Amino acid sequence: MAMKLFSAQEMPKMQRTMRYPNHPFGLRTAPFGIYPFLCAPVLPGETLKAMNLQSRVVTDPIKNPLMGWWCEYYFFYVKLTDLYDRELVRQMLIDPNYNIDPIITSQGASTANVRWNYSGGAKDINWPRLCERVVVDHYFRDEDDRYTDYVMNDGATSSIPMAQIVGSNWLDSVALEDAVTALDVPVVDGADANATLDASEVQDALSKWQALKLYGLTEMSYEDYLEAQGINQPGAVQYRPELIRYVREWQYPSNTIDPANGTPRSAVSWSIKERADKSRFFPEPGFIFGVTVTRPKVYLSKLDGGLISQMNDYKSWLPSFIHQADANTTRKKIAHDAGPLQTVVTDTDGYWVDVKDLLLYGEQYVNFDRSRTDQNLISIPDATLALTHYPNAADFSSFFVTPATAYWCRHDGIVSLSIASSAKNPLVDTTPRGGVRSDQTSGGF
Repeated sequence: MAMKLFSAQEMPKMQRTMRYPNHPFGLRTAPFGIYPFLCAPVLPGETLKAMNLQSRVVTDPIKNPLMGWWCEYYFFYVKLTDLYDRELVRQMLIDPNYNIDPIITSQGASTANVRWNYSGGAKDINWPRLCERVVVDHYFRDEDDRYTDYVMNDGATSSIPMAQIVGSNWLDSVALEDAVTALDVPVVDGADANATLDASEVQDALSKWQALKLYGLTEMSYEDYLEAQGINQPGAVQYRPELIRYVREWQYPSNTIDPANGTPRSAVSWSIKERADKSRFFPEPGFIFGVTVTRPKVYLSKLDGGLISQMNDYKSWLPSFIHQADANTTRKKIAHDAGPLQTVVTDTDGYWVDVKDLLLYGEQYVNFDRSRTDQNLISIPDATLALTHYPNAADFSSFFVTPATAYWCRHDGIVSLSIASSAKNPLVDTTPRGGVRSDQTSGGF
C-alpha cells in the first residue's frame, strides 16, 4: 500500500503596518489644576508599541526656596464607549446620515476654548472635554464626588477641575456633630401607616439577611448568582478609562533669575524623559488621552495643633479597641472650642474625629506662625469641614513671588507614538502638496 506524504509549509506572519504620530504640547498650568495635553485617536485593532514623553517644565518665581513639588503626567486609553455620550457616539459610528447635533449639545458650551485646544465650530466635537469628564470622575474624585464639584478659576478659565493635595490625613473622617447625630433619627421608609421603621421590620430584615448569609449571597452580583447555579456569564461591561502610564517626578527649587527685574529668585524645574515599550492593544476606537498636574508640598493653615493631643483615654491606646472594625470604638467628640480645629468649627455642638486615622496616616508638625505667606499654607479645612483634600481657589497663587500675574507652571514637550495597525496596507499621506517632504518615522526634539 503506497504511503502518501504531505509537506507542511510555515505560513508567513501577517505584516502589521506602523504609524508614528507626534503630538507636541505647550501649556501654562496652575498648581493643583488638571490640564489635558494629549488627545491622540486610535482605531480598533491597533496596538501601541512604544510611547516616548519628553518635557521641560519651569515654574514662575516662587517664595519658598526649600519645599519641593510634584510634576505628574497621566496617560489613559479612553474608549468612545467610555464617554458619557456613548449612545450618541455609537449612532455616529454606524449611521452615515447621523446628525451630531445631540453630541454638540450634550458637551455643554461649544464656544472656542484654548484649554481644550478647541475652535468652537458649529459641528466641532470637543473630544478633549468629553474625555476629561470621565477621566476626572474616575481617577481624581472620591466616591460620590463629581467632575464639577471642585473647580477653580486659574485666571484664564473658570472651570478648571482641581486635584487633591497629596496624601490622606485624619481629616478624612472628621464630621460636625449635626452630621453624626443625623444617623440616629428614625428611619422613614413609607412601608406602613406611620412611615417609620418598626422593630418587627428590623427583625424581619435580619432574618432574611441571615438566610442570604447561609448561602453566601450577602455580597453577590447578578452574574455571581448565575455562576453559583453553574451558568457562566461574561462580566458586566465597565465603562471606565484605563490608566496605561503614569509619570510622577519630585523636584526641589533651584536658584534662578526673575525675568521681570533680574532679581535672584527660586523656581522649580523638571526635565522629564519617559519611554513606555509595553504593548497595549486597543480593541475599540478611542483616544490616548493625557492630563498633567503639578502639586507643591503644602501645609494646612487651619489646624491649631495636632490630633495627638486627643489620645487621652484608654481607647486610644488599647490594640483591642483600635483594631476593631467598628469605627465608633475610636471615634470621639471634641468641643467646638477645643482640639486642633478650635478656631475653625463655629458649630457650638462640636465635632467628631477618629484617632485611629492618626495611626494610619500621620499628621503635620508645624512650629511656625500659620499666617506666614511664604510657607505654602492652604486654607483647609473650612468651617463646614469640607474641602479636606482640595485647596481653595485662592490658595495656589500665594506660593509665587508675583501672585497676581506670574503664578504659572510652563510646559514644553512632545509625545511620540509608535502604533501598529492590523490593516494590510500602510497608512500613508496621499494629499498632494508642494515642495519636498522627507518621510519621518520617529519623533523627538
